[in-house]
Formats: sequence, structure tokens, C-alpha cells
Amino acid sequence: MTQITPKPSLHRSRFDFRVIALILCMPLLGACAVLDSFKSPGSSTSSQAESVERSGAEDSSVAEEAAGRFGIDPSEPMLPDVALRFHVLTAELAMQRGNPAAAAEHYLAAARLDNDVRLVESATRAALVAQRYDIALLAVERWSELDPESRQPRQLALRLHLAAGNAARVNELAEALIEDHPEGREAGLSEVAVILSSEQQHAEEALAVMKRLVAKAPTEPSARYALALMALRLEQFELAEQQADWALRLKPDWHEAAMLKGQAQLRQDNHDGAEETMKSALMSDPKDLDLILGFARLFLEAEAYAQAGKAYARALAVDAKNQESLYALGLLALEARQADNGYQYLKRLYDITRSSDDEQERSRNVEAAFYLGRIEEQRKNWRKAQEWYAKVDSGDNAYDAQTRTAFVIYKQGNLAEARQHLADMRRRFPAQALEAYLSEAEILYDARDYPAAMEQYDLALQQFPEEPDLLYGRALILTELKRVDQAVADLRGLLKDQPDDARSLNALGYILTNYTENYEEALGYIEKALELAPDDAAVIDSMGWVQYRMGNLNSALAYLQKAWERYPDPEIAAHLGEVLWKLGQQERAGEIWNQALREDPDHPVLKETVTRLKR
Repeated sequence: MTQITPKPSLHRSRFDFRVIALILCMPLLGACAVLDSFKSPGSSTSSQAESVERSGAEDSSVAEEAAGRFGIDPSEPMLPDVALRFHVLTAELAMQRGNPAAAAEHYLAAARLDNDVRLVESATRAALVAQRYDIALLAVERWSELDPESRQPRQLALRLHLAAGNAARVNELAEALIEDHPEGREAGLSEVAVILSSEQQHAEEALAVMKRLVAKAPTEPSARYALALMALRLEQFELAEQQADWALRLKPDWHEAAMLKGQAQLRQDNHDGAEETMKSALMSDPKDLDLILGFARLFLEAEAYAQAGKAYARALAVDAKNQESLYALGLLALEARQADNGYQYLKRLYDITRSSDDEQERSRNVEAAFYLGRIEEQRKNWRKAQEWYAKVDSGDNAYDAQTRTAFVIYKQGNLAEARQHLADMRRRFPAQALEAYLSEAEILYDARDYPAAMEQYDLALQQFPEEPDLLYGRALILTELKRVDQAVADLRGLLKDQPDDARSLNALGYILTNYTENYEEALGYIEKALELAPDDAAVIDSMGWVQYRMGNLNSALAYLQKAWERYPDPEIAAHLGEVLWKLGQQERAGEIWNQALREDPDHPVLKETVTRLKR
């Protein structure tokens, strides 16, 4: 089957739980923010060579310009004060000319003449931008001389020496950073772990440093934790789990270590193991809400939805009004197609936050209202859905609520009013005009007014020429209008520009399956779409349908049953029922058709299939 919706505007069936999952378990990342804004030391020797070459070519010109402004000869000796001003001006001119390598050299020269830390900071930054790590190392050493209490130059030096392979200096710097951390040795170990694990390419050297520190203090929990943290960041998950477990043996009630172990288990897809880790961590205090929520977020981030649901339910048992838990459980229930459960959680959240003046609670309130409207849509309570959407007056879902309002107005029998609503939206929100066009075309598709939908796409393409979503949607309408050659041409054009667009690959394969006998060509497109979107029910259905057309009934049945389980759509029901019918399972086919007809008694593909086979 083809995905009717060009963009997931009106019929979204899945929810992105990452919007409520927090990034966890990475302490002290702020200390390394300046490092991560630059490219890896040693990552591009060719770039460094080019930088040196360009620096030499352009340095003389900026130096001559600076000397001209001072009226001096740069080849002659200068008084320190004159030399300082000359180097600063030359560095600034070099930066303006886009030559950070020359700027780094002159800032460093100036820093050697003056104790102003700002000069050596500028030298370091320019050197890192230019990938002149030789200058950067000299600059951070000078920086440490001028400001021995600052940790930042030593953090930079640690990373630079690691990249340069200076093991002895790395060990020396690492130990110093650990021992004199203002928050203690435990914080120092974690900080060093984060710095050393900043780049995968130096993983073995970095791990060797931390393993040496662990060997010196094998019974120190924080050393084991630091090694686990480093291993996790370097994607060595088995080692991370092992060392976090060691830390927990040495310090059983250490929640951060339990979280780290759970995260390592989740990265190995060991969802049950992570759940057991959570239970063990909670034995000393089963009502530790922060720990429960921390694990719940980890489960969400890992898409371990069953475990996330249990964790959030446990949190709700501790605090019946916990808003994060109510929200997450509501969306998890919707994901599992348990609309009634989802409604209960989200309605509780809405009621708790409806009178709040707190900005975050107000945001949760309108999000709850949006999804309550979605549930009423699923129930086909169009008027109630419209009432909920009217409450969504702010936040990320506000515009979406308006487009869905148009859909529920149409479903109440007011197509003209729905179209007027979307036309008004285009005037009020011109920046979102494309979404309004797509929504109106989808409504017309649903109403099976294909000529009007075609007009809508053509009108939108005048304003947004070559827009992929419009071209894709128009191709589907062209197919319904039996203008298959034009539809195929549009999809081939889209794939020429976007060869890995699973949606277009699937649509082209499905159209070729339905309207031609080019099954091998169709199969090629659908196979590629399935590689790109292995969990998409529409693509799985297409694979089953092309297998059926090629005479592979058992293979077709396997794919179509999988598609039906993932998304019980009337068109999938038509296909699955037809294959079952041909396999002699007429009773089972009838059950599936009847189930789908109860949901959509006028679906054209389903009606045609049932009529044709039951003659």
C-alpha cells in the first residue's frame, strides 16, 4: 500500500517519546564543551598542511599591512611594547582575512610578551580552528603558566597530548586533574573520563590511561565508575557494564553507578537486565522517585517501552500526581493502541494542570489536550475532538491542532467549512502554508474528490515548485485518476533527486505492482524501501502484495500478516483477506474483512476485493 499522507499531518499513529526523555548519566560534560566545538586533533593532517601553506602565503601580507600602520619594519628589532601591539594587530587582521593559522602564531607571540590571559586564549582558539595543534599545545602551556589555577588549559592539553600520542604527559595531566579537582577525586575521575573519551579514534590509548588508574586503586568505586563511563562513551558496552557492576559491588547503594550499568545493558539490548538493575538499586529505598524516573527515562531513550511503562507506573504509585509519569504513560498507552488507558492518564494530567500559572505545567496541559483530541478522533467522536483541539492555543502542537480541527470538521460532514478553515490558516500563517495545502489535499483524498485534490496540488506547486511532499501526494492522486504514466514519472523524478526516499520507493513499487506486470522492477523498489524502513506497515504490505502478484502465496501471507499486526488498515485487510481466500482460508479472510468493514465500510479497495471474491 502507499502511504496516503505526504507528511504525517493528519494520521500520525506513532509518538516520539524522546521529546520527554532527558539525556542522562553524562556528568561534567560542560567542562568539555569548548573542546567539542572544534575538530579532533590529528583528524586531518592534509588540512593542517594546507593551513600551514596558506599561513605562510598570507602571513607576510597581513604583517606588512600591520607594520605599515605602525610605520615600522617587521624585519628589524622592536621594543617589547611595539612588538606586542604589532602582533595583536597582525593577529586581528589575519582573523579578519580568514587566516586563523597566522592569527594563532601572532597571538601566541603577543602572549609571550604580555601576561594578559585573553591573548593566550585567543591563540589557543585560533590554533584549534586552524587545526594547528602544534601551536595549540604551546598556547595551552603558556596559558597554564599565566593562570595555574584554571582547569581549562589543562583539559585542552590532556586532549591534545592524547591525540599526539604523548602517553607520559597524558598520564601526568590526568592524575593532576583528578587530584586537584575542587569537588574531589570522584568528580575528577569522571571529568578525565569524559575528556579522554571525546573521540572514538583514540579509544585504546584513552582506555589504557584509565585502566592504569584503576590498577593503581582497584577497590576504589569512583575509578571503576570512571572507566565504565569512558567505556560507555566509547561504545564498549560490555566493558562499561562490567566496570559499573564492579563499582556497585564496592559501593552497593550508588545510584549513578546503577544508572550507568542500566544504560550499558540497554545499549546491548538487554532490556530485562536493565530492569533487574533498577529493581536491585531500589531495594534499599523502593520509593526513591528520582531513581525510578531516571531509569524510566533511560528506558524511553532506548525505546524499551514495556520497561518504561512499568517504571512510570511505579513512579505513579509513589506520587499519584507526578506529571511526567502521567504524560509518558498516556503516550505509551496510545502507542500500544490502548486508547482508553491513554485517555485516563492524560485526562488526569489535564485536570491537575488546568488552573496552573506555571509555564511548564501550562505546556503539559495543552499537550495533554492535544492528545486527548487525538484519542477522541480515534473514537470518531469528532465534536469532542474539536473541543479538545480548541484548547491547544500554544506550544509545538498548536498549529497541528488547527490542521486536525479542519479534519474533524470535515468528518462532521462540513467539507466546505473544513476547506475554508485551512484557507484561513494559510492567510494567518503564511510560513506554514505548505502544511495547510497538504492537509487540505489529504482531506480531499479522504473524501475521494480526486479532481479537487489534483487542483489543490497544482495550486500549491505554483507556490512551492518541486516540493517533494507535493509531488509525492500528486502522484497518488494521479494514480487514482488512472493517469498512471504521469504518476510513475513524478515518482521517478523524486527518486532521481532522493534515491533513498523509502516513501517514494514504496509508492512506485506498489503502483507498478497494481497497474503493470513489471513485478521484478516493482520488487526491486519495494526491497530497497523495506531496507530503509523495515518496520513500516505500508512497505511490509507492499512486499506482501508484490509477492502475491508473483505467485508466492506463502511469502505473501507472512508479510501481510505482519503488516496487519502492525497497522490494521482496510487496504491491508483487503490484501491479507485475498491471499487467505486463495489459500483456501475463506472463513479467516471473512473475519478480517468484516473487522475492517466495521471501521471503514466504504473503503473502495476493500469493497471491491470482497465483492470480486465473493461473487
